[in-house]
Amino acid sequence: MIPNSPIFTVVIPTMDRPELFKAALRTVMWQTFEDFEVIVSDNSTKDESRKMNVAAVEEYVQCPRLKYVQPDRWMNMPDHWEFATRFAVGRYVLILTDRLVMRPSALEFLHSQILRYPEDSSVVCWMGPSSFNELSGVLSTTPSRSDTEIIDSKKLLREYTKFSEWQVDDIYSNRLPRMLNSCYRSDLAQKIRDLYGRFFIPVTPDYCAAFLQLAHTDRILYVDRALFLSHGNVSNGRDALLHGSKSYVSTLGDLDAFEGTPIQIDTVINLIVRDFLSVKKLVGDRLDGVNFDMVGYYMFNYREILEIERLGSQRNLKSLYALWWSGVEKL
Repeated sequence: MIPNSPIFTVVIPTMDRPELFKAALRTVMWQTFEDFEVIVSDNSTKDESRKMNVAAVEEYVQCPRLKYVQPDRWMNMPDHWEFATRFAVGRYVLILTDRLVMRPSALEFLHSQILRYPEDSSVVCWMGPSSFNELSGVLSTTPSRSDTEIIDSKKLLREYTKFSEWQVDDIYSNRLPRMLNSCYRSDLAQKIRDLYGRFFIPVTPDYCAAFLQLAHTDRILYVDRALFLSHGNVSNGRDALLHGSKSYVSTLGDLDAFEGTPIQIDTVINLIVRDFLSVKKLVGDRLDGVNFDMVGYYMFNYREILEIERLGSQRNLKSLYALWWSGVEKL
């Protein structure tokens, strides 16, 4: 860690969504806690987007804590996150994508919990983002039910790999430290990079980072409070639900998106399972005893197909159901 480095680095990776980016940046600059820096990494492909992003950054030109960087070429999501976060010098690193905004006291509250639990705060995770529906004007958030918890990393991962989320309303509401609901200590990230070359690995860099962090920590801190708010209903995950993962996966180069999975079905959960198996192989005995539940795996896939249908997707649902049934018949 660099001497006199800030407590937090907030990294904002953005691409061609200048209006969302401007709002995200504003909420960081309005934080009640001041010991932080901001890294804006502009991966935009349109000149107009870059101009608007630069104009938003220049509103805070007097702030030495703000850095604006650009890759020398367009980058896919895992590469861009890896590029952007390597500029961070803070003790803790948060990723705030341009479709998220921060509550004004988010950093202040996080700092209070880190001071409260200094031995267990290599990774701090919090409740998934609240969401704002631009059409209805309704803000949705899960109420806080408990105080901050210290959670055993392997126990958390074993609970996740049961895939019992298929039984709940929000099938992606989990406690894994997936970057959009967590921050990590920079020395932990450096340790992981020294071992494996990078921190954000394809296909799903948020989930791969979660699995790697849990493999290299004994405990994480979980804060039962939503610190981020989602204000844009666009994401790679939602696009994959509606249209399939081909468009996103094609940006990652020569890669088998479903390598090792029980069925070659194009679902988001199957991408995540592929990455879990890949990380488990990568870290060796660090994840011994953590195995996914086959029944939970099939039920989660089934629930996701139902969600795809509910969203009105034009994908070939008949083919998805047929692939699912072919897998079930082999059990």
